[in-house]
Amino acid sequence: MSGLQKVSALCVLASAMVMGLWVYKGVTTEFKLATPEKVQVSETTVDEFGDEVVTTKWVENPDPLNIGLDLAGPISGALGALAVALFLIDRKRS
Repeated sequence: MSGLQKVSALCVLASAMVMGLWVYKGVTTEFKLATPEKVQVSETTVDEFGDEVVTTKWVENPDPLNIGLDLAGPISGALGALAVALFLIDRKRS
């Protein structure tokens, strides 16, 4: 296995890992087409009358790996295209 084939295999692996991260984050929360900049947080409190009050607010996304398809798709596509190009260049050279 030549050096370009190894790099090509690493690109395919990295591409699969990026899409796997998107799928994993989608399974644990929800599949996102866009990367969330802010997430909604709900807080339940009890007021002076004994009623539960639910307040929601938007906070900055604390998880930098919470990516949407808007990032995962192009990154995975670029890595896949690079892998194919490197593989074809290696085949042409040998």
